[in-house]
Amino acid sequence: MVMNESNMFSILKKLLSKDEINKLEETLIIEDENGYVLYGEYAIVKHDIGFKVTKFNTHLEETFYTLRNAVIWTSLDKCNKILEAKDVSNLDKMLEGTLASADLHKKLSMKTKNLENKSLYYAKLQEDRVKKRYLLAKLDQYAETVKAWQYKRYKQVTK
Repeated sequence: MVMNESNMFSILKKLLSKDEINKLEETLIIEDENGYVLYGEYAIVKHDIGFKVTKFNTHLEETFYTLRNAVIWTSLDKCNKILEAKDVSNLDKMLEGTLASADLHKKLSMKTKNLENKSLYYAKLQEDRVKKRYLLAKLDQYAETVKAWQYKRYKQVTK
């Protein structure tokens, strides 16, 4: 029998009280057959264009291009940092657009024979790269915020 997180959580349910389970569930990220369940309130499921986040018993739903950004957004929403969560959602979309733009400018710069067009596409590609670094740095800041918040919660649960 393979012991995955879902199986371990089922075993823990049999060993611990309902209050202890609820407290644990509020801090866990569990992988199941459909995707991930975060904090007992959110589900992240892989879709064609990325990852869809839904909050249980609400109409709240967001789509992200990367799992990392979906987890960051979910954690910020959980700790009621709504403006920061909205910023992560926007940064995720901007990053995907920038990556697509960079890919297009790279292909165009390789295809063209015109020196003027080649230099224009190369300049646009450089802009895309700078924007990508900026967006990733902003997302990294949010990731650090979420990591600190999660560690703080883990310490509270283990007391």
